[in-house]
Amino acid sequence: MLTHYIKRKLTNLNEYTGELTNFANIKMGVLYIINGQIEISDDIVAAKPRLKQLVIRNFRAIGNKPVTIELDKIVVLVGPNNVGKSSILRAYEVAMSEGSNEAILLQDDFHGGIVNKDALPEIELHTVVHDHAPGSRWISIDSITQEKTVIEKWTWASPGAPKRQGYDVGKGMWAEDGVPWGAPNVANSYRPKPHRVDAFSDPKVQADAIVKLLSEIIKEKVKDVQEKSEEESQYKQLLRTITTLRQQVIFDSNTQIEKLERITTTE
Repeated sequence: MLTHYIKRKLTNLNEYTGELTNFANIKMGVLYIINGQIEISDDIVAAKPRLKQLVIRNFRAIGNKPVTIELDKIVVLVGPNNVGKSSILRAYEVAMSEGSNEAILLQDDFHGGIVNKDALPEIELHTVVHDHAPGSRWISIDSITQEKTVIEKWTWASPGAPKRQGYDVGKGMWAEDGVPWGAPNVANSYRPKPHRVDAFSDPKVQADAIVKLLSEIIKEKVKDVQEKSEEESQYKQLLRTITTLRQQVIFDSNTQIEKLERITTTE
């Protein structure tokens, strides 16, 4: 029922694709919903940044002992109630919401509901980057995979907005004089966006959330195609210009040769 509803909704996206008539033929990657979390395979855009690791301390149900999540295409969180599964999902949403009210923590978000200066909430995110690297000072390169990783950290000294820092690879410490990518909205645009679908929501609510996500992917894909088409068009224009210039050079050269031949014949 849910899959049928999503397919029916997606076939109405002609305004985004122009000729979207066959959902099955669209290469969109594989969609997963695990414990209310959506994951889509890397077939969509290979060069996009991807998350590598999430480290959380003193946030909601997670205490001073850090919880480290190695992120891959599919992440399955298994455990009894009140051990921190929802805290892990919420941590990334909070980090990605810097600059908005969603990133403002209440005292209840501090571990145990207590503001302890020696155990403040901390969220650390490792992001693998490709084309949108923020600068060499922020990039550590894996000696084996050659992956470029940017490490950021959000901390809350008190209820309210966080402080974001980037790890300065050259100095080997958290920087106080800048952050990767600058402003929060710019930085967020270079990281994968969180999309949560509650596993216990009404099926229609779930479907609408998934359709919205896939619609954004389709629009982005179409935009990439359009940009490539424009580039190809400019390339073709350049080729036509070069061809015209070449023909003009040949014509001018032949004209000069004919003049010289006439002068030689007259003499």
